[in-house]
Amino acid sequence: MEKILLTMLLAASGLTVLTCGKSGGNSGGSGTALNLTGVSQLILAPGGLSKSAALTAPANSVYAVDQSGNISTTKIAEAVSGASDNPASTSLMFNSPRYVFFQYDGLYQPINGLGNSKQCVLVGVRKSDGKLACISSSPRCDANNVCNVYVYKSQVKVNPSGDMLFMVLGDGGLNKVDLSNPENPLETSVFTHASLGDASVPIVNASNDIMVTINTQSGGAGVTTKIFSSNGQTYTIPGSDQINHISCSFSGNGDSGSNFYYVYLDQSSTKFSYILMARNTDGTFTSRTLYTENVGTGVLGANCTNIVYQGPRIFGLNSFNPGNPSFPGNSVLMEYPTSSGSISHYALDSAFPVKTDLQAFSGGLVILGTTSDGKKSGIEVFDTTTNVVTTVLPPSQFFIKSMSVSSNGDISFVGVRLTDNANALGKLSITSNVLSDSSLAVSPIAIVTLN
Repeated sequence: MEKILLTMLLAASGLTVLTCGKSGGNSGGSGTALNLTGVSQLILAPGGLSKSAALTAPANSVYAVDQSGNISTTKIAEAVSGASDNPASTSLMFNSPRYVFFQYDGLYQPINGLGNSKQCVLVGVRKSDGKLACISSSPRCDANNVCNVYVYKSQVKVNPSGDMLFMVLGDGGLNKVDLSNPENPLETSVFTHASLGDASVPIVNASNDIMVTINTQSGGAGVTTKIFSSNGQTYTIPGSDQINHISCSFSGNGDSGSNFYYVYLDQSSTKFSYILMARNTDGTFTSRTLYTENVGTGVLGANCTNIVYQGPRIFGLNSFNPGNPSFPGNSVLMEYPTSSGSISHYALDSAFPVKTDLQAFSGGLVILGTTSDGKKSGIEVFDTTTNVVTTVLPPSQFFIKSMSVSSNGDISFVGVRLTDNANALGKLSITSNVLSDSSLAVSPIAIVTLN
């Protein structure tokens, strides 16, 4: 790839208001939508994101960025509550195929005709039309429990069509939320903490079956992994009473979208196995081992982190093992087969070995990583036509807090510019190899691309 040209856009963008409008409401919600015309990204940041804005609002706000880089504030809390200058603050943003979600504190939506209100712990913004969904279920999202649907250990997952959430609740129960109609989300319980125990690492397939690990006793003394089929049947994964027996699990994609796959440590034989749970036409599952390797000799002996799909292909990243720098699973891009065969892996740039994010676009994958000390970030692109990895941003210019990739491969990110420690919004065009960045007054928390 040609050398990246660096263009500095130091003039900060002005602040405007992203307008909201009313759509047809119902008894369940306000029917409010954001106008997302021309919006490329949404950013979560403390109040006063633009360099020209006074830092008067300590609460986090949501901002929109258009194709020219202009930044505007969004009034999501006001739109949901119907109250001007609503003080509710959002602390988390995560992406899904169809929605962008924000977690709010102290946000309530009036219930039409009933004179009371509904708490909105999560607010979903549908990308296609900006419609807002108020969700009362409270997911287990904190410093120790990530909520990013593309991360293996996320406590929130979404089905492949992007219209149904499955979330571990704060008390350990498991809920599902049907967002087919954002004006009236349907929230139901898969199981409660009192009935089964603490849920962890839910995985959902194209048939809306859920594979989930459950701590059946306090302190993790007893565990099991089960599949809750959408037809009402329940299956227990063989051998799932062993602690830390599963180091990675995910659903298939395309023709294999209703199957589950997982990496399993057989402690009696000291082997790692890659196992298929194939969904049958009657909703039952059949187990089959696709690949086996000895402990310490291959790439499976680490927890996976992110899992993404590119057509029928499934890719993932391993957790970096700093105590064993030569471990073959370090700093590689994994490719998991959907039928019998070995695990393919592609070497990644060792200049930034700790890989922190993996996202797909129409022509390949984008990998974000940091140096071993976690102070500098680099970006690589994997071309799925040629299986070639190219470093497009070496770890010398930025520390990146959050990255988002558009459908054509253009990369947006927020972080710190290392030359002057300024907060920055960066954009890297894959087609033109041009990198630009804008100085920001405050440090954004996350960024999501809408197209």
